[in-house]
Amino acid sequence: MKYLIATFLLSATLVQAQFIKNNGIQIVNSAELTVNGDWVNDAGTSIKNDGVIATSDSWTNNWTLDVASTGGFVLNYSADKTFTPGGSNFGFLTKQGTGNANI
Repeated sequence: MKYLIATFLLSATLVQAQFIKNNGIQIVNSAELTVNGDWVNDAGTSIKNDGVIATSDSWTNNWTLDVASTGGFVLNYSADKTFTPGGSNFGFLTKQGTGNANI
């Protein structure tokens, strides 16, 4: 019984979703930011990206990507994911991995 409970707890831990939800913090990125979980940036917040944002999960910016942004995104998708940058002004977009990026 002890092993069954340990197995159940381990299984439950492995299937938990990881995500980041930003609902009001203005973000200014000038470094390399790696996101290992779904990202949702709510309305009313903006991102200025002058660095690199690398993600392996869905990226959704529901507000704005600052028009002065010079950085870019690296999408490393192993399965089909969505990418909504919140604007079209960024320096580069690199797609890696076998999954599709639905933009």
